[in-house]
Amino acid sequence: MPQPEQVVITDARLSTSDDLERRQRRYLWTMLVRIICFGLMLVVPGWWKVVALLGAVFLPAAAVLLANNVDRRAPAVRPIADDTQRPALPSADVIPGEVDEPEAPESDRAGVQRTGRAGQQRAVEEPTA
Repeated sequence: MPQPEQVVITDARLSTSDDLERRQRRYLWTMLVRIICFGLMLVVPGWWKVVALLGAVFLPAAAVLLANNVDRRAPAVRPIADDTQRPALPSADVIPGEVDEPEAPESDRAGVQRTGRAGQQRAVEEPTA
């Protein structure tokens, strides 16, 4: 008989919404660095302009690749160890007894009697004189 597998929660992947939010944030930061590269092209001298230009050209491709990188890892699974000395909870004590119902139902002003059970009510007809 194969042993059941145990999923380790610390190795679980992010939820879909958290993963999407993380990828969107990464894309926005990469595009912000691209905008900074465009600005640097205006102020830096010499061959630094080429570095800024290369950053502005290649960062969008990198941003798209990183944004489309969905977390596809499978959850880590560890086999359950077969130790027969597992701790057990003690059994609960049972208190013998009965539930007492009220003898006389209470009446309220609207002519509704409470029967003593939670949530149950019944209408009472007022005697005509």
